[in-house]
Amino acid sequence: MKSYQYFAGGSWHDPDSGQWIDSENPATGEAWARIPDCNAADVDRAVRAAHDCYYSGSWGRMHAAERGRILRRIGDVIVRHADRLGSIETRDNGKLTKNITPSLKSWQTESFYYYAGMCDKFEGSLLPSEVPDMLNYMRWEPFGVCGLITAWNSPLGVLIWKLAPALAAGNAVVIKPSEHASASTLELMAVLEEADLPPGLVN
Repeated sequence: MKSYQYFAGGSWHDPDSGQWIDSENPATGEAWARIPDCNAADVDRAVRAAHDCYYSGSWGRMHAAERGRILRRIGDVIVRHADRLGSIETRDNGKLTKNITPSLKSWQTESFYYYAGMCDKFEGSLLPSEVPDMLNYMRWEPFGVCGLITAWNSPLGVLIWKLAPALAAGNAVVIKPSEHASASTLELMAVLEEADLPPGLVN
């Protein structure tokens, strides 16, 4: 049986509780993997790692064009490992591989390429004011740390749609997948190690 750790701060960790949850293959009913049963201490570690990445690390000071290059790298590694990720998601939640893998090689992963191009195109706008001698303007700023909650029925698809714009806007993230289907998200973290992300950017 495959055992997953959770990913925070650029490294893998056993759950603070020492407990795991069995993942059952819906097609066979057999447990094939175990995922960490995380508690508040584990969440705190992930949030602190994201906070440090944004406020103390390179991410919060990174030029927008460089963020775009990182998003393109993320897209590239997902496409390279689409078969592996699709196979894991099928085993974990029962979704047909033919409904996962092709989209990871095309339209879903295109989100990273689209938002990579958007990174340096967020602009402020001058807004007309009826008050004399007043200047209104809009400025785009990251939140800093974002929590991304995903569902069991399409873990990777939902995650990609949230992750790409959150990173493009300059945020660091903490992902909370469903406890009923976490394996493909954890497998994605292993894949993203190839993208050479700043530690703590994605937890």
